[in-house]
Amino acid sequence: MSSVRQASAGPTTLQRAQTDAILSLLNLNEPPESGSTGKQNSGAKGTQSTAPPVWKILVLDQQTKDVLATVLRVQDIRDVGVTLHVQLHSLRPPLPDVPAVYFVAPTLANLRRIAEDLQKSLYESFHLNFVEPLPRALLEELASSAAQDGTGELISQLLDQYLSFIAPSPSLFSLLPPPPVQANSATASSKSDVVTPPSTYMILNSPSSTDQQIEEEIERVASGLFSAVVTMGHVPFIRAPRGNAAEMIAKKLDTKIRDALLTASRSTTSSASTLFAQDATGLSNLQRPRTVSHS
Repeated sequence: MSSVRQASAGPTTLQRAQTDAILSLLNLNEPPESGSTGKQNSGAKGTQSTAPPVWKILVLDQQTKDVLATVLRVQDIRDVGVTLHVQLHSLRPPLPDVPAVYFVAPTLANLRRIAEDLQKSLYESFHLNFVEPLPRALLEELASSAAQDGTGELISQLLDQYLSFIAPSPSLFSLLPPPPVQANSATASSKSDVVTPPSTYMILNSPSSTDQQIEEEIERVASGLFSAVVTMGHVPFIRAPRGNAAEMIAKKLDTKIRDALLTASRSTTSSASTLFAQDATGLSNLQRPRTVSHS
């Protein structure tokens, strides 16, 4: 777990920022009109909106279920119009007159299941939200599948949400573990074929780990920390000991932040590419100061 030291100037915590981002996601990426507050303010009463919410279904995988369950209650998701939440890889009946919000990890198995749902026209519209950035290769595969099946018009939104962490308290967060993999794709439905990946500690310290495994794990950890930075909306001062994996992660995180700031500074005000924009994540509003100490 990583600790974030809050600046005295602002009351917003990482947990609060994540809660607000998830509520916006559930409200079709618009600020929620109801008084949902999340678990950390479960005793507070918000001002109720007179306008009814858009009723919808929520589709999750195990990773995003953990993210959502940490900060929201069942009543919170009902307040933003979610009438049913289901697992992506479960058997689901078609609801052709109801929009669906997908909040899942960007894995090949998830993308193929989404493509199947599109082909079957399970829902009225598809609002696709990925807990971390969708790799270009998977985006192209989804686009190719949608074009081949003629289902592209069903996709209303496709967004990277930068929410791949769990915030159990206002000043504490933990990165999501890597998703389990299938030992044999031909029998993907069998739970016995699911292999739990080794821990970060094992990968970074085991003499049997390959350079590729170490590099992939460093990239995963840096991406998770970057998600926390983007959600918080503040550029951190990064401190890490030299000569080990912590330094490599720190450098990778620094590169991601600099690239994001450079991209944001070059972006125009044009809304021509809003379907794939990340305006709601805070990339264009990063500010100092915050401190991240990684060891």
